[in-house]
Amino acid sequence: MNHERFKESKAYQYAIDVLDGRFPTNKYIKAICRKFLYEIGHQEELLYYFDYETADKIINIMKLINFATGAVAGQSLYEACVGYQYFFILNIFCWKRKDKPEKRRYEVCLLWLARKNSKSCGSGIVMIILMLLEPKYSEFYLCANTRDQAKIVYEELY
Repeated sequence: MNHERFKESKAYQYAIDVLDGRFPTNKYIKAICRKFLYEIGHQEELLYYFDYETADKIINIMKLINFATGAVAGQSLYEACVGYQYFFILNIFCWKRKDKPEKRRYEVCLLWLARKNSKSCGSGIVMIILMLLEPKYSEFYLCANTRDQAKIVYEELY
């Protein structure tokens, strides 16, 4: 994947749509999208770069995994996920330090969503990507408030 091809991705298009007013969002999301678009276009000025190869790997992983249940059963993650999910995931995994490409720009990420907005599914996707892309013997943690909540994410993963 290259810069021009990335402009066709759901993540890039989400940022454009937010700034064009196609999605009702708050000023913070608009600011993040504005910053993202600026930084994608001005990477030579930054201490970080957007790794298009990693973005391609993530998109290919999402094409391989299908939903087993729910309204999108049988569809791949690639087909079923929406713009903000791509935007979140690709921002987490694809921004890397120029001086240490093995280090990601973002190491702590928070996503605040209301009830019934695919939080468990999104968490499961992040864990799968971590398991496939991170070095051997890496440790990952995913927390929940109750055992029932943790069970939902566990079932999404398996």
